[in-house]
Amino acid sequence: MKFITFKHDNKEQVGVLTKNEQGVYPIKTLGINYKTMNDLIENITDQELKILQVALKEDTNEFISINDGYKMAPIPNPKQDIICLGINYMAHAVESARYKKEAFGGDRPYAVYFSKRVNVATGDEDCIPSYPGLVDSLDYEVELAVVIKKDAKKCS
Repeated sequence: MKFITFKHDNKEQVGVLTKNEQGVYPIKTLGINYKTMNDLIENITDQELKILQVALKEDTNEFISINDGYKMAPIPNPKQDIICLGINYMAHAVESARYKKEAFGGDRPYAVYFSKRVNVATGDEDCIPSYPGLVDSLDYEVELAVVIKKDAKKCS
């Protein structure tokens, strides 16, 4: 099951992609009323998840074509900073050492964590502001985020 935040008829909605990912079921049409992905993550029940699974399996409900809506960032307004793991592969460590003009011995005994302030996440095919007065170029990276519904500690 793939959740999506999308805009249709100028209204932000939460939905579930159809099996072929060419359409989206607005969850409100299935009787589940969460207005934002944050609200869904914090409050969805096991019973509501089962309702969505049945709806997807039956695939008989009306859906909106993915081309008739606008895909937004999955969580357009994150509630907190994003915690990142830095220098998590060798080529990036070597690159970072060159940038800082420090010797890189190849050994990293501890993970490097940092946070990123985020109040709005950029959506699919949205424009990324360049701030030409602050920087002369953009560094392109991809970030992978994982949302765990329940509190977690000492996960491996």
